[in-house]
Amino acid sequence: MNVFGEALQPCRVVAEDEAGSWDSRGFCSEMEGGAHQICLKLPGDFSSTTKQGLWSNSRADQQHCVCLGAFSNYVSQQTISPDAVNCKAIPEMALSPALAKKWKEWNNVSVDKQAEKALEFLRTSCLAQAESEKEKRYFLEILAKSTDAFSPGLTS
Repeated sequence: MNVFGEALQPCRVVAEDEAGSWDSRGFCSEMEGGAHQICLKLPGDFSSTTKQGLWSNSRADQQHCVCLGAFSNYVSQQTISPDAVNCKAIPEMALSPALAKKWKEWNNVSVDKQAEKALEFLRTSCLAQAESEKEKRYFLEILAKSTDAFSPGLTS
């Protein structure tokens, strides 16, 4: 299920593309490691900004499943378009309270309040992408459950 309570859509656009950190079916479903669960149209400077080298240069403007912490770190430092994320391809579990720590930390290069900034960015982006009031309500409900533990008041 995605963050709207609907069927999760794949992040992979081109079937032959196997470099997007998605599972074998093209979904952002990784729970281990950095939890690659945010479907992002990749900015070219993503990996250099998040201190991962230069790998994203070759994937600029392509869909990619990025880690929760790297995403948080990036949107806390750079401005990106709200439609750069594909909320229909973000699994509901990405907003699970169990993954809160993964939003807050990223390879010893975390930015102050990066989780709060990233979740606010997602709130704005996903509400704009929601196609019905039902999807908006569902998204706000799961966002509230996940963020209250470490950033009260974010969803109000």
